[in-house]
Amino acid sequence: MCSSDLASVLRQVEAGANDVEAIYPLIAIQPSLLRETLTSGSLAMWRTQVVLEIMGVLDPESLREAWRRVLRGQPLLRSCFAWSDLSEPVQVVRRELDVPWQTIDASELGDGPEVLRRLCARLAEEELPLNRAPLMQLLLLRWADDRHTLVFDSHHLLADGWSLGVILRDLATTLRDQQRSREIRRSEEHTSELQSPCNLVCRLLLEKK
Repeated sequence: MCSSDLASVLRQVEAGANDVEAIYPLIAIQPSLLRETLTSGSLAMWRTQVVLEIMGVLDPESLREAWRRVLRGQPLLRSCFAWSDLSEPVQVVRRELDVPWQTIDASELGDGPEVLRRLCARLAEEELPLNRAPLMQLLLLRWADDRHTLVFDSHHLLADGWSLGVILRDLATTLRDQQRSREIRRSEEHTSELQSPCNLVCRLLLEKK
């Protein structure tokens, strides 16, 4: 990539050279997805939502930290795109990013399924600028101390169904590792406190086109 193109890319993604890990050409159907998204006028175009039901005791900060680890280990989740003034659009992988995270106490919001549908629809209408990483957001709903729902909202440019499976397996592995670490610490401290580890159930996958 020539220096003028690189400067254009960095300007579009609002990053310095040290903030970028890699720059790749688009592959497979990515060019079509990018073009359709830019011309559709719909914020929900090609948005994907995965809804995770979480049963059992949950430490929200541990879950958020687990997603941070997944983000660090998955370059595609740290990706955005540049296209203006370039002969071909490119995918840009950022180095360090935090997870976009919202938490809502839904315990008094009424009917669970209807509330979930409404909040998912609202989330899909929030803009995810394609030149700003990460192209994802996470919404944690607390229904009760032992029941939560996590909505993972992202753009299909980042991940197809296979990639989403890899991401969710990575998340589950990270959560299990965290649980083992807590159990080891409790054992070393000779505490008798017992907590049921949370269980993740992937309940719904939606692609909004």
